[in-house]
Amino acid sequence: EREALAAAADALAAPRAEAAGLQSSAAEAQGRVLALYQALQSEVQQLQQRSYAPPPPLNAGFAYRVRDSDVNVSGGFSQGRGQLQVSAVDDDTLMEGDPALVTAPSHGHVGVSVVL
Repeated sequence: EREALAAAADALAAPRAEAAGLQSSAAEAQGRVLALYQALQSEVQQLQQRSYAPPPPLNAGFAYRVRDSDVNVSGGFSQGRGQLQVSAVDDDTLMEGDPALVTAPSHGHVGVSVVL
């Protein structure tokens, strides 16, 4: 009779052990799926941030020397700010000797700068 009771107890415990094993393996699989989902969600967020990021700032510049005058106009646009510069430079500098080696300093420089 003792053996019959032990066999009956073992028969009742076997499905419980099998259910516990299935529950444990299901929890492990659920953890792996959740980790994969979080990794994919992170990648999607990074791609969205890159695609919606503002474009790099535009930088541009120009310079113009008014013909037959001492007026130079230059300007630029950098990182959302504009700059306009008007300069008057005296070109009557005297050069003595070889121009590549010796030049006289300019007599003066007058300019106006506006930053927008």
